Amino acid sequence: MDNEMFPPTENELDEMIITVQQKMETAATQLEYDQLYDELHELREKRRQLIIKNNTI
Repeated sequence: MDNEMFPPTENELDEMIITVQQKMETAATQLEYDQLYDELHELREKRRQLIIKNNTI
C-alpha cells in the first residue's frame, strides 16, 4: 500500500487522516473502529515524523 520511495506529503497525510476520521464515524463494528483507530494513530505518527524531519532540514 505505502510506496516508501515516494512517501506521502504533509497535505496528503492530512487528507488521509480526515478520511480515516470520517470512516470511524460510520464504523459498523467495534473491530472496524479499532482497526481505523490504529490506522489513524499510524498516520498521525507519520505526519509528526515528517514535520520533525522537515524542521531539521
